[in-house]
Amino acid sequence: MARGLERELQRIVESARRASQRSAVGVVLVFSGGYWLLSARKWFTGSKVQGTEEELKAIEAGFTRVGHTLEGID
Repeated sequence: MARGLERELQRIVESARRASQRSAVGVVLVFSGGYWLLSARKWFTGSKVQGTEEELKAIEAGFTRVGHTLEGID
């Protein structure tokens, strides 16, 4: 009978521990979601172009040259 009570107590403790972990995750999700809704969404307005079209093409051409160089290495 003592073993049965011990197992039941362990089951209850384990169940409480899992519930505590779930609630901790829930608190983090609610806090971070609320923070984003209230403030952060105003800061992140999307990507910003940093250079003219010609500058970006020159940078991308440099990456293409490096890619072709690396393809030849085996």
